[in-house]
Amino acid sequence: MTAGMCISIATPSARKMTSAIGGHLEARLRRFAGGEELNESGDTLFEEVAAVIEGAFHVDAAGESYDLSAGEGIVIPPGEPRAWRCDADEGGLLYRVLVRVPGVAP
Repeated sequence: MTAGMCISIATPSARKMTSAIGGHLEARLRRFAGGEELNESGDTLFEEVAAVIEGAFHVDAAGESYDLSAGEGIVIPPGEPRAWRCDADEGGLLYRVLVRVPGVAP
């Protein structure tokens, strides 16, 4: 990808994920069913910036618990465990950006 170039990520349909990967960032947009959980241990290598687009999510991150709803977000430092759960009966849409920290191998 050329510096300064923008790409769009399509909104995923039911229970799918779309993503875009660059040199230092990986953007993911995923639709969750109500009660669906996500616990990807490999993601702890990265700083994570996440925003709830639709629905409500519970996240355990860096030894704390958070309940987030549409329009709210969180920044999780690298090296910290994180686990997501969609708490909205109708499901939810979560936008996550994983930031590769210089000096940390993927």
